[in-house]
Order: sequence, then C-alpha cells, then structure tokens
Amino acid sequence: MKTVVTTVGISLYTNFMKTDRRIQEHFQSLEGVPSSEYETKRERINAMKKPLKEFIEKTPQVASAETKSVHKIRERLGSDIEVILIATDTLLSVVAAELLAETGCGIGAKTIFNRENDTAKGLQVEDASLYRREGTLNLLRHLFMIHDQYCSNMVLNMTGGFKATIPLLTIFAQLNHIPLYYIFEDTDALLEIPQAPLDVDWDVLDRHSDFLSQLMKEDVMEKEKSESLLKKSPELEALVEICGTTVAPTALGVIMWRRYLKRREIILFSNQARHKREQLDKGRGAGLDEALCGLKKKLKEGSGDPDLRHSLQGVRLPEGFHCYKTLAKGEQARIIWSQDKWEDRYYGVMEVDLFIASFYLGGDVHNADSEYVEHLRRLLEGGRKEIFDRNGYSPVAIPRE
Repeated sequence: MKTVVTTVGISLYTNFMKTDRRIQEHFQSLEGVPSSEYETKRERINAMKKPLKEFIEKTPQVASAETKSVHKIRERLGSDIEVILIATDTLLSVVAAELLAETGCGIGAKTIFNRENDTAKGLQVEDASLYRREGTLNLLRHLFMIHDQYCSNMVLNMTGGFKATIPLLTIFAQLNHIPLYYIFEDTDALLEIPQAPLDVDWDVLDRHSDFLSQLMKEDVMEKEKSESLLKKSPELEALVEICGTTVAPTALGVIMWRRYLKRREIILFSNQARHKREQLDKGRGAGLDEALCGLKKKLKEGSGDPDLRHSLQGVRLPEGFHCYKTLAKGEQARIIWSQDKWEDRYYGVMEVDLFIASFYLGGDVHNADSEYVEHLRRLLEGGRKEIFDRNGYSPVAIPRE
C-alpha cells in the first residue's frame, strides 16, 4: 500500500460555489483567517460543512483538486492507498482537510488528518516573513517525519495548497527520490514529475560541515560570527539567509543538510583524537568510523548496553565521560566519549552531539600493561585534562558505514 501525502487548498469551496452559492457569505468571512481562530468561527464552519460534505460524496471525482488527484493517483498506482493530508495555516484549508478525512477523499480511502498535528503552522501567504521563517520549515519538518516513517512507500501529491509551495515540494521530492504527482489546473491529466538526474555537491557540505552543523543546531546565529566565511564562500548563498544581524538556514539548506546526514555523521573530536584519527591507515580508519557511527546510534536509541560505560580499573573519568568497549573491524577498541542531547526543531527528533576525547585500538587495548588505562591515569593525575575540555573540540564529518 502506498501512502499519498497531499497538501490541501481551497478548491473544494470554489468548485462548490460554481453552481451553489449557499456557503459564499461564510467563505468570504473566513477567507484569510488563520487556523488558530477555529473555535471562535465554529458556527460558520458548521454551517458550511454539511453542504460541502454532501458535495464531496455526490461528486467525488470533481469536488476538489485533492479528490480528483487522489482518485487519479489510485488508478495510476493500481492498488489501495492511504492518504495523509497536510493543511496550510488557514481556517479554510483546515476545514477542507477535515471534510476530506471524513469522506475518505470521496473514494473511501483511509485518510489521516489531525487538526493540531497536521497543520503546517506559519504556512500562509498573508505574511511573507512568517511564511519564510516558519511556514516552509514547518512544512519540511512534517514531510521529513512522514518520510522517516514511510520511506519508499511515500508518494507526494502537490495538486492542492498554495502554488508558492510547488518549488519547495519539487526539490524535496527530487532530492529524496519520492514520486511526485500533479494535476495541471482544470485538466484531468495526472502528471508524474520524472526523477531528474539531480544530486548535491557533497564537497561543499564537507568543507562547511562545521559551520552548517552548528547553524542547524542553533537555528539562528549572529551574523558577525560567520560574516567573513559567507563573504568568501558564495556557494553557501542558497543554503543560508541573512536577516538583519542574524543568519539562518533556508528551506533548501535544511533539505540538503538532511540528505547530507544520510551520508555523513558529525562527530566532535578533541585535537588529540582528531590528529590520531588522521594518522590511521584507510582500513583502521574505516573500522574506527564504523564503531563511532554504532556508538552514536546506540546513544540516540537510548541503548542500555553495559559496554557503553565500560569500567576502568583505577581510573575515574571526568563527569559525563565514559569508556565504550567495542570492536573496530575485528580489533579491540576503547573509545572515551561524552554526549549532549537536544531536540532538532526541523525534524522533531532527539539528536545527540557525540564528543570523542580519545580512542585506543588493537595493541593499545590488549597488552601486558593495559597501556590505554595507564595513559588515561597519567593524564588525569598529571593535571593534563585538556582533552576533556569540550570547548576545544571540533566537528568532523565521517562516512556512514
């Protein structure tokens, strides 16, 4: 079963009013009203709902852009579908989505819409700044959450909703290899937008991964902190925007960064650990990177693996630091780590910053004198604790698996 993600516009009302003017006064009164005023406008909403619901049930294939396109998509796919609706931050879009959910988009399809969860806050056209600052990013957050859940079973129907979202939806679908459908204006022709040979210049994101990872975490940075970098890096212009004295990621920047993180993991290293990693040969480096990715995955999942906090005889690590006991391409490994947890506002998930103070491989781990334990003891007893000062750590983008 395919999941058809459908944005919702107001064609239901305009199609109805072509032959029936009963809702015209209510429609005009509610046009442009934000979704937050739902409860205060309930009387007008209820007055519209009954005739509109009957309209969908009697003429499902032509009632709205959403019902027509969903019907055509089901025919094209040749199988049952599930529909997830995304409303704009307008009262008319929300009410239309509720009616489409109640009627199964007029064709009895399982249709999901929750007014609180499935409305893209800020996605309106009355305030351009709000649309750019919150609307597009909230739409992306919702799309990413759905994509994480349904992945290859997801298709995107952009027939309904604001035309201003079409470029954003197109880029999102193309870069994430999601089938994209659209019915052009008042025609009956269902268009499937072909997958273009698009890709990302990964070298650009590699070069600026330290700056972009920090920006995506903070969301807004002071312009003066990055002004010199932006002046000499014109390739970042499409990924960030300057708003007065601050810098923030663009919607395109968010999409591309999410794609980038499917290929790279961002890990923060002490200077010592970073230099030591750079000295490893290709095979041992790949083994370490794989172990680090596994460590971060366990931390994000909240794993209770006792090897995450392996005890060290006679050594008490600074607060928040632990030793991970694992294998790296078949050889014993010990990784001294710490973490910070934070919520990613774009994707709505818990994220982890992983800090690596030091690591030990192979012979460093299993030898007569347990040299790695003795090395840590000497550092701590000698007051040389700089490798545990996370303020001096720097991010490194490492390949995933």
